[in-house]
Amino acid sequence: MNSTSLATIALLATTKKIFLSVMSTAMIENLLDKAIVFIIAYTIINKIPSHFLNQYSPNLRSDR
Repeated sequence: MNSTSLATIALLATTKKIFLSVMSTAMIENLLDKAIVFIIAYTIINKIPSHFLNQYSPNLRSDR
């Protein structure tokens, strides 16, 4: 049993609608997952040195 199962059980107990309970936990889990992945990817991209990026795109701004 994982945290998503526990959240589904809690929502099911309060709403008595299984479809709503499962969809709510799936949406929350997916949003959190996508937000974490976005933050990691954004951080990695910003850590790439601009001189490395300029090799591949001469029109890239160098104000990073």
